[in-house]
Amino acid sequence: VPEVGKILDNLLSDKQSIKIELVCSLAYFINTLITIDKNWVKQNIKKIFNPKNKVVFYAAWECYLLHNNINKTSYEILFPYYKVRLEKLKEDPSNYHTSEAIRGLILHLISIYFFNLPNSKILFQLFINNSSNKIKSLFLQQISQVLQQRKRKEGYNYQLERIKEVWESKELQEFIELLEWFPNSPFDKRYSLNRLHLMLKKNKAKYEKGALSISIFIDIIVELKRYAMTNPIQTLYCINLLSEIASKKRYLINIKNEVLEILMMLKEKKDLKITNEVEKIKNFYGLHGFNEFR
Repeated sequence: VPEVGKILDNLLSDKQSIKIELVCSLAYFINTLITIDKNWVKQNIKKIFNPKNKVVFYAAWECYLLHNNINKTSYEILFPYYKVRLEKLKEDPSNYHTSEAIRGLILHLISIYFFNLPNSKILFQLFINNSSNKIKSLFLQQISQVLQQRKRKEGYNYQLERIKEVWESKELQEFIELLEWFPNSPFDKRYSLNRLHLMLKKNKAKYEKGALSISIFIDIIVELKRYAMTNPIQTLYCINLLSEIASKKRYLINIKNEVLEILMMLKEKKDLKITNEVEKIKNFYGLHGFNEFR
């Protein structure tokens, strides 16, 4: 619509003092504007997402993130501005780290990275380098929800290799939230158990002191029942580490029934290594006063 374009051009011109309400409205409807006139958006995008004006910049991003889904066309135009926004994460005030706008940015990044859009690895690394631990935790929690949806056969069909890359990212290995991924892992049992065992072994001292909830222990132990018969040794290694961590947090009573059920499942396995691991776990619980393990 040429007339509307001229009005917007005038409002966005250097002669005008750009109003925050205008920028927010344009950011809010950016995907619609791209559909109507992609070239006009390309020519004016730097005035809408202008990093030189901090107030306008944050307002534009908030309106865009809360009201638009990512798509290939908008991503192509906005890629340089995603870079700037992720670079500026380290400048965000701490009270902004749990805002709905940050959650929106995380959801966009998940879609960008898990759909393997062009140069998405650049954005992921910028996120890792510039985000606070609080924001990284929210990122991992959001992916946990994605995995839950996938297990229920809901949500998007993201690329599994990209999920695996995040799970293996060395910068994220100490985050407790990764433990929440195991009960909904989309990968094969061997890989999933290896990830769980590595996390428990590497972060044992951290988990003993950290804010691990009872529900995480229960969810993991319940899921391990599905692994016990096909991957007994790995399962027992994980149970042993989980039990040692749980004992420090006085959670043994909450998981003992599921642990005992798994040990009973494996009792008939004619394998000395399995038998020794089972006895080791039984003795551990027996020493903590649970006579049903004796």
